[in-house]
Amino acid sequence: MKTIRLHDKNFRLAIPNGRICDAIGRFADRINTDYAGREMPLFVGVLNGSFMFMAELMQRITLFSFISQCLSYI
Repeated sequence: MKTIRLHDKNFRLAIPNGRICDAIGRFADRINTDYAGREMPLFVGVLNGSFMFMAELMQRITLFSFISQCLSYI
């Protein structure tokens, strides 16, 4: 298993990038199918941790939609 050292900590790869991207692709396909012909969906990413996920997801969404990024819980 691949390990990465960052500062004084070691990390091992738990889920390969390809598996994550495949799952996001399936999720996007489902959204595209379920919301086809309906009102514009609003996608909201909460906190900075959602940024990478939302970027991958929105690349695959074919619907006209709104997106918002919330930086903290209020």
